[in-house]
Amino acid sequence: MNKHQYTKKLTGTIQNPVKSLF
Repeated sequence: MNKHQYTKKLTGTIQNPVKSLF
């Protein structure tokens, strides 16, 4: 996992916490 993918995933988790958990 590169930095860009990690940042995108982290941003997605912040914006969509429920979607990330499920």
